[in-house]
Amino acid sequence: MDASDEDTFDKEYDDDAGEDKYEEDGEQIDCGISDERLLSLSVRELNRQLKRSGLSKAEATKMKQRRRTLKNRGYAASCRNKRLEVKDGLEEERVDVVGNIKRLSQQLRNQTGANRSEREVRTSEDVCTDQQHYHQVPADQFGGRARKSDQKQKDSYISNILAQSDSKNKYNFLDDNWVHKMILQFDRKLIKNQEQRIKYANEPTNFLNSEIELFDILQEMHALPAEPDSYDVLIENRVIGNLLGLLDHENIDIVVAVINLLFEFSENETESENPEKEQLMLQALIDGQTIKCIISVLQRLDESVKEERDAMNNALSIIESLSDYDPEVLKDCEPLIAWILARLKSKTPYNENKLSACEILSILLQTEESNKTIFGNLNGIDTLLQQIAGQKSHRNRCLYKFAENQFEKIERLVELYFKYAEKMIRCDQEINKERAKLTADDQEIDEEEFFFKRLSAGLFTLQLIAQLIVILCSGEVQSALAELVQLDEDLKSRLMKQINMRASQTNHHRYIKRFVQEVVDSEKVEAQKEHLQLLLDEL
Repeated sequence: MDASDEDTFDKEYDDDAGEDKYEEDGEQIDCGISDERLLSLSVRELNRQLKRSGLSKAEATKMKQRRRTLKNRGYAASCRNKRLEVKDGLEEERVDVVGNIKRLSQQLRNQTGANRSEREVRTSEDVCTDQQHYHQVPADQFGGRARKSDQKQKDSYISNILAQSDSKNKYNFLDDNWVHKMILQFDRKLIKNQEQRIKYANEPTNFLNSEIELFDILQEMHALPAEPDSYDVLIENRVIGNLLGLLDHENIDIVVAVINLLFEFSENETESENPEKEQLMLQALIDGQTIKCIISVLQRLDESVKEERDAMNNALSIIESLSDYDPEVLKDCEPLIAWILARLKSKTPYNENKLSACEILSILLQTEESNKTIFGNLNGIDTLLQQIAGQKSHRNRCLYKFAENQFEKIERLVELYFKYAEKMIRCDQEINKERAKLTADDQEIDEEEFFFKRLSAGLFTLQLIAQLIVILCSGEVQSALAELVQLDEDLKSRLMKQINMRASQTNHHRYIKRFVQEVVDSEKVEAQKEHLQLLLDEL
């Protein structure tokens, strides 16, 4: 759907719209996900989107590689910006140095007189500074009426000073020296903060600067997850252990920064270029009792604060990533199950965290029998039944939207259906012609290529619209809506009337069923497959 379509229709249906394309190795991938959204998606969310998009495994792998490339570019850009800041500072310093040299040279000429020989001019004055100390400079390099050769020597001297300074401050992106330097800075700032918090326990203003420095170094460390080759060095130098220790920090901003960093380290991409190092990191997180540490943190996070709400989502993603790598970590997770049930019962608005909590609960109950016992003892069944009752109310409000304003959204839904159906009809006609030609020429038919052409024509969006039409026509929906509002005409009748009014030569009833049947045939979850088939049979 284009932007105007989404705005007019409803917010619930805009997430998967779009026809963004990426080009990898000369090959275009149609995925419906923009670069900006790709960067914001977690690995779990990306996997969910790719599964629904119908892309092949190879295409999904390229999308994951695209995401990692974009993240690396972001880290590299951040490092380049810092390097440019250093360079700008040195340039300003160079201008000051040159200005001082000229000023001092002029003073020398004024003091010694124009007629005195250049060789008699001597100075012991310090004329050049290298950030922290002055260098002794012979007078014949800068004093008097400098000859061209003296000027070259002067320029060379200044260039050497700046080169030495630049070598000390250069911000190389993720080389070994930079990694070790980052580890050393982190250790120093961590120790400094700990010492000052102990020394000035009752005077927070005295350890405020160390807190800011610690927070800043945690932000800089976000470049490290982009380079798995550094993981063994980080583990050997106890960086992961120190980060996990910071989850108990009294400053919630520090805790949030650590969670976000650990989330980057825990992203488990199945098609990684360096899976051994990523597995090493995941095992280090498991050995460090990361899930236990995170459970205690979850209870401290305030979802009314955006940063903490996002950190909670990242914390849940860490748990899921570790459980994907080793399901054994979810044995006897009573504290986690208790927190999830409390989160489900809370009155906070529905958001991504509630969905993530439900997904983790499903994993907990499917992987370990002991968790089922814990779930029952904590009255988990009652909690879920209460949530289902609440969702029924939410569903009813959603259904009512399709009936309000004289079925306005029904008409818009039909408009969108015909927009994408016409594109797909043209695409299928072209594919049939091409298939017939290949068959006549006795050439091999690439069905996968045809499938990607259909995706480019809006197949995925059309399938979603067709499913929605089938659901709205079901007897279950008609009964639920009849309880909410008295209508002169039910949704199914209105839908069919709108479709018949616009139909031409194509049998669109059959066409809609065809696209839903394609979804049924590709559905891997048996319960969902059966449900869709029942709706089709009813239609």
